[in-house]
Amino acid sequence: MYFYRVARTRYEVGHVFKGSNKYPLQDRFPEVETILERNRPKGKANRAESIYLREDEDFSKAGLTYAKGFVHTVETKDNVERRDLVWTGILQKRYFQDERFRRDECPGLSDDEVAKKWWAGEASQSPDWEWITECATVVAVGDDPIELKPDSPLLNVFDHL
Repeated sequence: MYFYRVARTRYEVGHVFKGSNKYPLQDRFPEVETILERNRPKGKANRAESIYLREDEDFSKAGLTYAKGFVHTVETKDNVERRDLVWTGILQKRYFQDERFRRDECPGLSDDEVAKKWWAGEASQSPDWEWITECATVVAVGDDPIELKPDSPLLNVFDHL
């Protein structure tokens, strides 16, 4: 099955993406990673050992911390699970470092309930799907990086609102 993965670096065909052993939100939202980890169902891959993919080349809502990247077409052979990014976004908004920007879009759900919905692959009202697996092989890559979001320190503050 083919998906897309973006990276700052351009990797050659045949490169195998694997988990980085670092939780994706650990630097900016460590509380969110703690919530997700404590709700991880038995048998599900650790988020630090996973890679995150898209069905399309739209990475604008994926929470990337860089403005340009190379889009790699990848093939997966292992188990791939679909998850809705909206659930992790809800948790991030609850724990935004600057309290002025915090908000709770689902006050009727606890942090643990939101995390369980992410792990279960449950769709929100407006799902934004990501695909998760433990490794994927590059089958094609563009020559030039693409613009993922405007490179503006001011706009970057609002990435996870």
